[in-house]
Amino acid sequence: MFDQNVVSPNQQRIYDWIKDTLELPVYAEIFRGALVIKHQKLPGYTMFLAHAGREIINGLARTYMRHDRKQVQYKNEFEKISLRWKDIWGAPMGLSESNEPEYHKIPNDICKMIKSLVDEHKEAKKRIAETSVTFFSAFLNYEGRENIPEDFLTQWEDARKWFTRYVHVNSRVETPELKAIITTQFDILVTFLSIAANSQQHNRVREINEILEQANG
Repeated sequence: MFDQNVVSPNQQRIYDWIKDTLELPVYAEIFRGALVIKHQKLPGYTMFLAHAGREIINGLARTYMRHDRKQVQYKNEFEKISLRWKDIWGAPMGLSESNEPEYHKIPNDICKMIKSLVDEHKEAKKRIAETSVTFFSAFLNYEGRENIPEDFLTQWEDARKWFTRYVHVNSRVETPELKAIITTQFDILVTFLSIAANSQQHNRVREINEILEQANG
């Protein structure tokens, strides 16, 4: 149990749902840690909230459904290309822009490496789009993106974008406006988790009632 001054009964229910029902204690602890940090408002807490929010949005449903969380290793892939890239490829040829050739020749194996990186990037964007559908289908019984309420999707995906944008240290000052945005987006995430946790509880009660009705019938 948490300190009741930090966590509400509803948030405790979400924690228990993630830890015990979904059997994902790692995500439960991420959620708990985020709540504590949000309450204490330690320096830099918006970045930690963004980290927690991104992990939960991107990973909770996919891990529960046992979907792989493959990530494109951009740094490694670019490193492979850079080691074989020659400065002359794509370099200015001393011509005016209008006279520059439309194409430059590069070796076929380099072209394949670039194409592979582009293809992986496209697949990554597709997987990101699918994370929203995975959450709503796994926990709220919506089948297919077209059946999920548009405002649900918009709020969910907006939260993910904000978390992703502010998850790393950068030159932005942690202004009151930024703190308000990240806190609001995290609260939206908590709302969705609450809906899912309560929906799961409702479904379990309904299943028990159906079993009892069949037994008594």
